Amino acid sequence: MATYQVLLRLAWVFKTETVFIPAFLQSIAGPAWVQGCLPVLNRLGQSVPPILASDSIRDTPKKKWLLLVTTAGMGLCFAVICGLIALRDQPWVAVAAAPLFLSAYCLFFAMTGLNQVVFGTLQGKLIRADRRGRLLGIAGVVGSVLSVTAIFLVLGGWSGDEASDFLLPFGITAFGMFVAATIAIALAEPADDNSNHPAKRFSFGPVFEVLRGDRNFRVLAVCAMLFMAAYSLFPHYVTLVRQSEGASGRDLIYFVVSQNIGVGLFSVVIGRIGDRLGNRMAVRSSVLINSTVPALALLTFEFGSSIWFMIPYFVLGMMPVTFRALTNYTLELTAVENHARYISTLRLCLAVPIVTAIPIGILVGWLGHLPVFLGGTVLILLAFAGTFLLDEPRFRATAAGGTD
Repeated sequence: MATYQVLLRLAWVFKTETVFIPAFLQSIAGPAWVQGCLPVLNRLGQSVPPILASDSIRDTPKKKWLLLVTTAGMGLCFAVICGLIALRDQPWVAVAAAPLFLSAYCLFFAMTGLNQVVFGTLQGKLIRADRRGRLLGIAGVVGSVLSVTAIFLVLGGWSGDEASDFLLPFGITAFGMFVAATIAIALAEPADDNSNHPAKRFSFGPVFEVLRGDRNFRVLAVCAMLFMAAYSLFPHYVTLVRQSEGASGRDLIYFVVSQNIGVGLFSVVIGRIGDRLGNRMAVRSSVLINSTVPALALLTFEFGSSIWFMIPYFVLGMMPVTFRALTNYTLELTAVENHARYISTLRLCLAVPIVTAIPIGILVGWLGHLPVFLGGTVLILLAFAGTFLLDEPRFRATAAGGTD
């Protein structure tokens, strides 16, 4: 599973969500409200399909085949995006470039949402609770070293100023995800016996069952939603960079490298905290560190040149680690057979704040970055405060099921 995560990470770095995607979208459609569509489509794709498919994922005897299919589907979406870039001179592509890209982007995250539920369920099935942080740390460090090396080797002369410049990194993403998909075949996974499970349902019923029955999960959901409201800021970091002194497309490479170094280092730290002190402390620590990003971005814009944005992008490396910490905490709230439902419900809760994404984009256009970023900081700090209401499930007398 560590090898799979490393390969997926290596592919993912060439489409880094906080750097390459907003920069590419800005090159084909500039307004801030269009950038605001990215978090909306991202979270919609990662939330609704997993909920509808959670029972089917649970009832699949060998989930590694679902891991293969969803990973390959993610690669296919970026292959389609590469096709759009290659055909950019065609009149019909030029006119509809932004909606076509956003459609493929939404489909990609639908596959990603399913993939992450499958991976989380497999992790809960195959790896015990006090070893999941180690997996996070190993995959984070090795993935970061290889990703940073690959960025410098492959994109050494890359500029990122034109839409056509993104064909290379997005093509590598597609190929890398196809390769990662084949690793799923090698997983040694025993088949599940699902004969006692009720018939599959495609509904939102599991969401209400989880929220109604588990107090800890309800608190976690509120904290996650507060955190995710500020996540809607991520497309606007690139637009802030491009308004700063000395900005160029070349800077994007340094931001990707900085963020991936952050992911690797934070993975080790948060993984160790999760294994030794419990995932409640891992979630609390990661949310607190995330709260510094908007202020760091504003200070860098005010007092430094564009290259100094490597500092806030380094701290942004905590964002994907936070999602892992949230997942690891969720896995400890319930028995293995409920993992798919719990993780898919978490992903739906993470999507609720998407309603703020486009209004945030409009507010950035009207008011500028300062008041919007400060508001995001307040929301993340409220999420941090909420973590003090969580129990530590690993240290409870019973390890399965929620508490009312």
